[in-house]
Amino acid sequence: MFYKTNLVGYVTLLCDSLRVEGDIKDYFKHKNILYKTLPAIKIGRLAVDNNFQRQGFGKRLVHIAYAYAKEVSNNYCGCRFLILDAKRNKDKEKDSLHFYKKMNFKVLKERVKGTTPMYFDLMYN
Repeated sequence: MFYKTNLVGYVTLLCDSLRVEGDIKDYFKHKNILYKTLPAIKIGRLAVDNNFQRQGFGKRLVHIAYAYAKEVSNNYCGCRFLILDAKRNKDKEKDSLHFYKKMNFKVLKERVKGTTPMYFDLMYN
C-alpha cells in the first residue's frame, strides 16, 4: 500500500486451513460437520511502517484481505475463513491481538507468548 510516494504497508495472503478445535469444534460438531480442518485464506504477513501506524492503514489492509478472500471464496474455491497468527507482545500498544479483535477476528486458541491463531468467518460477516 502506498500513500503519496511512500510504501506504508503490505499484506500477504496464502491458502491454508483452519484446524477445527475449541469453541469452533463444538459449533461444527453440533451441525454434524466433523472435519478436522476447513479451507481458509491466511494473512501470512501484515505490516505498517512505524511512521504510518495508527492512521488506519492496517485496517485498510485487513479490508483488502477480506475483500480478496470473499472474492476467492465466492468465485473460485469456497474458503470459509480468513485466518492469521497474531504476534504477541508484552507491550499492549504493540500486541496485534487487540487490533485484530477490534476487526472482529476471534481467538482460536489462547496463547500468551509467540503467536495466537485467530479466525474470521467469511460466511457470517
